[in-house]
Amino acid sequence: MKDEDVYSIIKKIKSTLKDRRTCKYALNFEKKHVGLRIVGKVDTKESYEKIEKVLFSLGEKNVELSVGIMEEEVEDSHKIAVVKSVTCDMKSSPDFRSLNVHQLVFGESAKVLDFSKDYVLAKDMRTGFIGWLRYSNLFFMSEKAFQEWKKGTFVTIKKRFSLAEFSNENFYLPFGVKIPAVEKELHWICEFPNGVKMKLKKEDVIPSSEIKKEEIRKIWKIFLGTPYLWGGTSVYGIDCSGYVGRLYDYVGVNIPRDSDQQQEFANNVKESELKVGDLAFFPGHVAFYIGNGKIVHANLYHGMVGISDLLEPKTVYEIGLREHLIAFGRVL
Repeated sequence: MKDEDVYSIIKKIKSTLKDRRTCKYALNFEKKHVGLRIVGKVDTKESYEKIEKVLFSLGEKNVELSVGIMEEEVEDSHKIAVVKSVTCDMKSSPDFRSLNVHQLVFGESAKVLDFSKDYVLAKDMRTGFIGWLRYSNLFFMSEKAFQEWKKGTFVTIKKRFSLAEFSNENFYLPFGVKIPAVEKELHWICEFPNGVKMKLKKEDVIPSSEIKKEEIRKIWKIFLGTPYLWGGTSVYGIDCSGYVGRLYDYVGVNIPRDSDQQQEFANNVKESELKVGDLAFFPGHVAFYIGNGKIVHANLYHGMVGISDLLEPKTVYEIGLREHLIAFGRVL
């Protein structure tokens, strides 16, 4: 196999696996005199199949694929991690001092890939983001038990905070939490596979299937004043793309986690065609358009979720935003 053929295979595979924020892999490419051997690990079966498709598309028969799949090495009882704390930060490394890259809220789930002392390497099932979650913030179940648990009617918290009542403790869950539950008198009851039960007040939640996409035009107000938190995705603390992602998740539309990914995901739209719910993109930043030339966004200038006048800027900060505007996008 020629060097240029090897380089072409490597380039094609890495291009297909794409973003390391959503794909964890470690691959070595060992050139043999008659072919190529690929050794290492990938996060999921889906990633492995992508590599197989690349090799098939290139018609390569002299390639030996010796790649392990991380999720398949996890014991069955710990395949899926579900957040049992109010929020659970996702870290860049298994250390509480490391950078927050993302955040899951109560009831959200992730595929388990690996373990390291107090942390679990996992892939968020909502955004695909990969990082380290603290073990003590999670409970675990098999894939089969998880699928059974998900068969219930899902309800979504529609209030900024909702008191969750357990048998031995109570705490407040944030807006947007989605969990399977059963309606009973004045409450929705959620029973977890480990036998733990939780009650939510009926007036605090709504069956997820009843949420209309048009509600995104007004729910953005719930987050006003929420503190800015790098990696945050809840009303306890949130960043710009976490804010936009949580708004769309509430109405049942799944979009990527970070602003650059969201820009790639959205369709470009002209300024003259802007509608409430469209997105405004800046270098490393995203905002939600609320009409009348204004945007709402989690930002460091306000230190929280606040409103700025983008199309008719009145302050130095707003003028700077306008000057650095990259594009507008629409999520379909």
